[in-house]
Amino acid sequence: MAGLDPLQLSGEQFLAVYAALLLAAAGMAWVLPHWLRPDGRTLVLHHPFELACLSGGATRYAETLVVTLMQAGHLALRDESHFEPLRPTAGLSRAEVTVLGLPPGTDWAMLMASLWGAIHWVELRLIARGLWVDRADWWRIRGWACLPYVLVLIFGVVRWEIALLHHQPVPYLGWLLLAALVGGILRCATIDRRTRGGARVLTRARREARNLGRGHQMEQAQMAVALFGTEVLMGTPYEALHRLRIGRG
Repeated sequence: MAGLDPLQLSGEQFLAVYAALLLAAAGMAWVLPHWLRPDGRTLVLHHPFELACLSGGATRYAETLVVTLMQAGHLALRDESHFEPLRPTAGLSRAEVTVLGLPPGTDWAMLMASLWGAIHWVELRLIARGLWVDRADWWRIRGWACLPYVLVLIFGVVRWEIALLHHQPVPYLGWLLLAALVGGILRCATIDRRTRGGARVLTRARREARNLGRGHQMEQAQMAVALFGTEVLMGTPYEALHRLRIGRG
């Protein structure tokens, strides 16, 4: 029966088995979040800031708010990475007042830090409407999605230790272990918080507004950025904001 023990396979045989297990882990890590994601609800959502959070989280919310203020002439980019309020008392919402109250020369990190309260409020609304999962369920889904990678990684590390103990190194196993580690981290980081209903709402909103992503109609820039990101600003007077975001502020 010892011959059936995968830990006792030759180096080449073990690499083949391990590569297959790594591919299976990647498949399971992709499928599990779809199985575990709550159904949520499907409804019509028109508010650009709620759609921004649903589409791209806190960062997309901030991008949408900034382009809204820039379009209204309340905020400008002083240089390639710093903002300057032009009308500090012109904000209508609490989030707008917060941003316009920041000192001249504020960078993106400072702007984001000032908005966490407003973003949290939108997050709670999305959860209450069944469009986002709460943080506890989100971490549970992420944990299950990463579990296949963790198991494969542990299995590979055990084989690595056995090989070292018996002075029988397994060529290229280190690279496969690194692939398992990186794959698990990337999968954990890329699982969004949308419920199935939230995903349907976003898909429908993007389909109905797909011309916004192509048309550069600046009267609709707020919704375009909310749904598609700052890349829609290319070729517009607000292209500098996209360049700032590509450079990550």
